[in-house]
Amino acid sequence: MVDIKNLEENIKKLILPIITQKKYKAYKSDDLTEIKIYTGLLPPDPEETILPAITIRTHKVKNSLDKKILTLVISTGIFNKDVRKGYEEISEISQKILDEIQKVGVIEDRFEILPEAEWVFPEEQPVPFYLSFIYINVVYEKDYRTDTDNWINGGD
Repeated sequence: MVDIKNLEENIKKLILPIITQKKYKAYKSDDLTEIKIYTGLLPPDPEETILPAITIRTHKVKNSLDKKILTLVISTGIFNKDVRKGYEEISEISQKILDEIQKVGVIEDRFEILPEAEWVFPEEQPVPFYLSFIYINVVYEKDYRTDTDNWINGGD
């Protein structure tokens, strides 16, 4: 069984150095705040209190005879009243995250990050909130059936 939470936590560790020491505008405040990173689903707080934030979660898993592919989505959300600045910030952080993850290649000798990845900046943005989505495909160890091992190996 694949430890999906473990993979998500490892991706989080890759992202942390990128965002450490960077601060972004908070909603209804002049204060700057660090981006929070969540694995799994975003807490049910309103976007006004949770942004800036990044979530890392499993989007889908596809199993075939050849391999298992897990698709992770890394969602980033920030706030900025300045449209140009908000677009620049979300673009910069999204590209840095994608570049860092693509450099790694393999995590824990069992999760191979495939070079095909997609970074989506939806056309319709809930300005002054900005969202981006990075889809990463990961090939991971295949668990095969074991209920027929004895029969295949000539046993009982």
